[in-house]
Order: sequence, then C-alpha cells, then structure tokens
Amino acid sequence: MAHRAENRENPILELVRAQGGRVTPAKRAVVDVLARSADHLTAEDLITQITAASPATAASTIYRVLQQLEEIGAVEHVHPGRGPAFYHLREIGHAHLVCQDCGSITDVPDLLLDVLSHQALDRYGFVVDTHHAAVLGRCEACARG
Repeated sequence: MAHRAENRENPILELVRAQGGRVTPAKRAVVDVLARSADHLTAEDLITQITAASPATAASTIYRVLQQLEEIGAVEHVHPGRGPAFYHLREIGHAHLVCQDCGSITDVPDLLLDVLSHQALDRYGFVVDTHHAAVLGRCEACARG
C-alpha cells in the first residue's frame, strides 16, 4: 500500500480557523508572501506584491488582514525606529538590530536580548517584548566608516 504525503495546510491558516476565522484569499495571500520572503516587509510592500498578483484586492483589505493576524498572534510588526513598521510571521520570531545610519536590519536570536529582558523584569517589573521593537545603533560597516 503506497503512502501519500499528508496534505497539511499552513499552520498559520490552521490557527485562523481554530480561532473561528475564515481563510479568505487575502489572508492566504498575506501569509504566503510573508512565509516566502526573507525580507522585512512593510504593509506597502505587501500591498504591492499582493495587488500585482491580484489587482482586485484592496489595500484596506490587506491592512485589515494584518490586524486580524496580529490579534490572533500569527503575525507581528516591528517598529524599526525610523520608517514604517515591518511584518513577519510570529512563528519565526526573532529580535532585530537596526542601523540608524544606513537602515540595515539584522535578525538576531531572542537569546541575545535575554539578559536585558531578565534585568528589566527583575529590577523594574517590566516585561520586554523583544519582537515588537528594534534595538537601534550602528552596524559594523557604519561604525567603522
């Protein structure tokens, strides 16, 4: 008897359904673009890519989808300190280092910010959300230059 590969849906879309939501073409498109991209995509980037493939999709729909996906914990946005927020799937969450000179963004493991998080909690009772904000500074190239 031959085994067929299990045809599982994207876990984010499964989460949408588990939370009582509908998997619309726009939700599927946003999740697909974010899952395929290694870039830090802004809402405008997502709108450009999705409407190029599906011109009937309104920008307001994409904004609404991003908000809905954030509310269920599937997507998160990061404020880079300058410029618009960017988005990525929460399942591949990580912290970000943003160069204030050139704007480069470096993904780093959450572990890098663990000491800061623990000290903020121990000393101030403050819980740091390492995924929502970026650590600002200067990248190696700009610091040398």
